[in-house]
Amino acid sequence: MDETSRWERVTIHKPCPICGKPDWCGRIMDVICCMRVQSERPTKNGGWIHVFKINSSKKSPTTQTKTQKKISEVLKMSMPSLMNSWIKTTTQSETREFAVLLGLPSVKPLECLSAAWSFRHHAWAFPMRNSNNEITGIRLRDKSGKKWTVTGSKQGLFIPQPLPPADFLLICEGPTDTAAALSLGYSAIGRPCCRGCEFEVNQTIAKNKFTNVVIVADNDQPGIDGANALANSLFCLYKIITLPKKDMREFVKSGGKKEVIDCIINQQLWKGKYLRGKEG
Repeated sequence: MDETSRWERVTIHKPCPICGKPDWCGRIMDVICCMRVQSERPTKNGGWIHVFKINSSKKSPTTQTKTQKKISEVLKMSMPSLMNSWIKTTTQSETREFAVLLGLPSVKPLECLSAAWSFRHHAWAFPMRNSNNEITGIRLRDKSGKKWTVTGSKQGLFIPQPLPPADFLLICEGPTDTAAALSLGYSAIGRPCCRGCEFEVNQTIAKNKFTNVVIVADNDQPGIDGANALANSLFCLYKIITLPKKDMREFVKSGGKKEVIDCIINQQLWKGKYLRGKEG
């Protein structure tokens, strides 16, 4: 870790509160890096992150705030290591089974999104990224479709690696809808839900030099409202579309074709601040 200089080494007088040993482990306030006891948060130096609170109720608000900040910093550092450890243990056959479950024609979209199986959570994991492609959090999805995030995650986008160039960028809701769009040959990213991440979306659009985007709204009122809210924040041309199914994944799973989506897109007019500026 680059942060090792800020870690306090355990000693015989202050042993590790996780394994009880007086060597190898370290801590920053309530955050413990134990070299012996595993957790769901591996670190680059071969240890595991634990949060160990002692008499937290007696701490001042300032101390608690500092502790939470340290915890956030350490958890952020461990997210890429956690994803990499799961990617290494995920087999091609597991990914293929997941693609079949989702109704995807191949595993490539899932691999582009760095999807991996987390045995600890019995769920599939998708990394969330900022506009610099740094992993900020991890979305989990079990086989029944239940969704949650790894503790310490910060919301981000589902961005394929690499993000292919195209005439326009598709913006979807969720990682599986994004995978479905990729399977049809679109350049696509996904938001964690129908609201939020407007700043990250705009930054990603700018950094990848897209001037036109198509927002694919879920075919319900929250999805449409969320798409309109995102559109109002954009600094490029946009179209909003809904599909003849609930969402992109259901459309692909039911046998929907790219030509149908292209037709729906072509029926819409481009809108946006950039267009109004050109006209004015």
